[in-house]
Amino acid sequence: MLIKNRIRELRLARGWTQLDLAKRWVVSKNSVSCWETYVFHPSLMDCILLCSVFDCSIEDLFPGFYSAVELVERQEVRTWVFESTEFV
Repeated sequence: MLIKNRIRELRLARGWTQLDLAKRWVVSKNSVSCWETYVFHPSLMDCILLCSVFDCSIEDLFPGFYSAVELVERQEVRTWVFESTEFV
């Protein structure tokens, strides 16, 4: 599953190179490149650290991801309520 992120957008908005971000994030420039091009996703710990570096929320970093999860959860709840309800 491809999870879109705003790493590149947030980095460029601050005028940082990949190397600048890598130094602030304490990772390699190659890691930054791989995360920006979706070769692989950062770990949860890396996401938390990255939010600290950018001073943003997880929702800001991964827009739409949590709204999609919420939609699935609501659909599951709706299905459960419908199946559990007895109509008289």
